[in-house]
Amino acid sequence: MQAEKRKNAKQAYQKQLEVGGVFCLTCSGNHRQWVKATRNIASQQNKFDFAMSIHTCPEPTVRSEWLTYGPASITFTVLETLTKKETQTDEEFADDLSVLLALWLEKTEQNPFA
Repeated sequence: MQAEKRKNAKQAYQKQLEVGGVFCLTCSGNHRQWVKATRNIASQQNKFDFAMSIHTCPEPTVRSEWLTYGPASITFTVLETLTKKETQTDEEFADDLSVLLALWLEKTEQNPFA
């Protein structure tokens, strides 16, 4: 019975639709923002929440602000989500996320190459 439950849980997990997206880390101390894309937005949110709960820096790029302004100054905001279509390949989904990220970088006037 236990093996059957495990098998069913595994199949259900594999059938889940992949939801990626664009998120923003913001420092309230200096109002700096970092806009990033991820293939799994829920996982990224959980990673951030867990890091905050154990008082560790959730992202290396925000480390200096984390140390200067403290953990409470860093927030995580989902800007937009994108669900992978059943007919879409991993590469196509990654390309769509890249386009979405570029649009958000333009909206927030950030230059990833600066």
